Amino acid sequence: MIKVIGGLYRSRNLEVPDSLTVPTKSRVREAIASSLLSSLENAVIADIFAGSGAMGIEFLSRGAKKAYFIEKDTHGVIKRNLVSLKETRGVVLPFDYREGIARIEEPLDVVFLDPPYAMKEAYGEALRLLEGKGLLKDDANILIEFEGGTPSIPEGFEIFKEKKYGYTRVSYIRKV
Repeated sequence: MIKVIGGLYRSRNLEVPDSLTVPTKSRVREAIASSLLSSLENAVIADIFAGSGAMGIEFLSRGAKKAYFIEKDTHGVIKRNLVSLKETRGVVLPFDYREGIARIEEPLDVVFLDPPYAMKEAYGEALRLLEGKGLLKDDANILIEFEGGTPSIPEGFEIFKEKKYGYTRVSYIRKV
């Protein structure tokens, strides 16, 4: 179990998958959500490679209007977490990230990408798919979590800020 850090669901427990999924650490979730606080009010967000859904739930807890959770393996955990919170603003897309992105139907204000660290190519491909489908608002906040070297970012995007939390790094990306 992990806990929601802040907002409406503060201190509520969330189930985590039994699989090899590694949830985003509490201090990282807190730092990310706090850094985006003014951008979350009424935002439409996507938590891609959502795992337990903790990051997207953290955003909903702090005022996001709607959250898309894309997760092909542990989507049952996300659904149970949303039900336990009586949260109805979450849309669970139980597909791989390509199919999940294809099913999003509205522009996004915030995107959080946290694929398994070995899937370095997924960062760039997800960004290209989101942009190609016109899902990124011009001022969208895009965050990627990773360990090791910075993943390759496609043309048309730039990293404008990066934070380190032990081995974990989070890059803030924007369209250029």
